[in-house]
Amino acid sequence: MNHTKEPSIERELGAAEEVLWRLNDTSPMNCMASLLVTGGLTMAHLKAACLALQQRHPHLRVNVPDDLQSPPHFVSGVSEIPIEEIALTESEEDFVARELLIAFNDPTQPLAKFFYEPLENGDVRLFFKVHHTICDGPSAGFIFRDLIRACADYNAVQSPKVESLQQRPYFRTQFPAATRGLLGFLKYFWIILRLVVDVCRTGIPKFLDVKKQVPVEDRSLIILNRSFEKGVLAKITAQAKQQGTTVHGALYAAIVLAAAKDIGNGEPVCVGCASSVNMRHKLNPPAEDDVNYMVSVVGSPHKVSSQDDLWALARDIKTEADKALARGMDYLLMPYPYQMHAAIARRKAAQGGNVSGYLEQAHNPPCIVLTNVGKIGVGLEAGAFKIADINFYANPSVLTPFGSIALTLEDKLKWTLIGSSPVVTKAQLEQFFSDVEYYLLRAIDIKE
Repeated sequence: MNHTKEPSIERELGAAEEVLWRLNDTSPMNCMASLLVTGGLTMAHLKAACLALQQRHPHLRVNVPDDLQSPPHFVSGVSEIPIEEIALTESEEDFVARELLIAFNDPTQPLAKFFYEPLENGDVRLFFKVHHTICDGPSAGFIFRDLIRACADYNAVQSPKVESLQQRPYFRTQFPAATRGLLGFLKYFWIILRLVVDVCRTGIPKFLDVKKQVPVEDRSLIILNRSFEKGVLAKITAQAKQQGTTVHGALYAAIVLAAAKDIGNGEPVCVGCASSVNMRHKLNPPAEDDVNYMVSVVGSPHKVSSQDDLWALARDIKTEADKALARGMDYLLMPYPYQMHAAIARRKAAQGGNVSGYLEQAHNPPCIVLTNVGKIGVGLEAGAFKIADINFYANPSVLTPFGSIALTLEDKLKWTLIGSSPVVTKAQLEQFFSDVEYYLLRAIDIKE
């Protein structure tokens, strides 16, 4: 890359992108992934692959210089993706927990970075860090697929083959016309009214015992990983199908039961669910392999006791999610609040106000969040190279006291909890994750 200016890939951030970007100074909305790569990947392979990635994906060639007053814009002319060679003397979780909170603060560089760690057996561990404004979970899968293919091309012919993609507009501008304007607002109002009715029926959702008074900038992160082998995932999948639900419903039910145990001590409580929705194939035109932020959410409250049956709850969660999607909640729930939050945050930033504090109060409903990335694995092997293991991470500090990320890789279920400390404690999160695991394994008749 030679810092070439490209007006065609520059545009103003959309409302959701702007909200994520405004958190950069206090608790940056960074995402990371760790990759175990076999096949002898060298620094030369990685450098060539990074150039190919930038040539293919416009969002890897931009930054967001921000004067805190005018609407922020994606600006081109950045350097190559930085690569830092490391030799960790700490756990992966501790390294990621610290790095997630370090902002991208050099406007001459892209909003992405690689860390390269050669291992003694010849394998390589890579860490990919990216700002959530330009990337979501599916985007990361495309990046890693393209990375491995570019490394294989470089290995074979010293010149990765690259097909460049076009910059896309803000994804919410490609929603159906009926979800925008006055009609869209009326439908949004109807969605909110239905949620209010549901809350009146179930009660106000409650969250774990947390310490919200801790300033966002004073928080650190706690990361816990679980890995379930092929047999466990196969049983969950088969049982979920038999029970008329999905793997996502089963995972969510385990989380909700653990939350009910923490909150209610056996008494029925209301727990709110918020599921991320990949909007790529709902856009007009549909998005394919674009690296971008294209995520919405659907949610529902559930009256739950920790003694409830997991599969009955999983069916209920699936049913409510299907109803929410049928009502268009994924199209309607987020655009209008994001537009308001972005405008208010811009005003507060210009006045030197506490943007993160405002966004936390305005954008932090008491919901248990599950981001299910789904199956990762297509295209993660090329030539001599293979991504043999992967973990996804994201900073949840402002949006929720803790986040949950699940994915499957070669029929193995990978699950990560990331908590904001001291809002939640490590002991509390460990107990919560143990309860989640207990409920899930008990439901498929596996003893811990």
